[in-house]
Amino acid sequence: MAFAITNLAPAHADEVRGRRLSEIAKVESEVTARLKKEINYWDHRAEDLKAQERAGKAGGRINAGQANKQGQ
Repeated sequence: MAFAITNLAPAHADEVRGRRLSEIAKVESEVTARLKKEINYWDHRAEDLKAQERAGKAGGRINAGQANKQGQ
């Protein structure tokens, strides 16, 4: 038991930690990229809706203020 605790467990923990940290970093970068795409989409949508409202073509399901709020 003492041998396993002092020799085997630390090596195993380091192996698992390294593998998991790389997986976590990958997922974090994918989530960040997805959120940036979503923010950009709603920013663009809000600008389109503002232009439509200025042109007098308002009346859709969502207005520019709501779209802007979605992108925040």
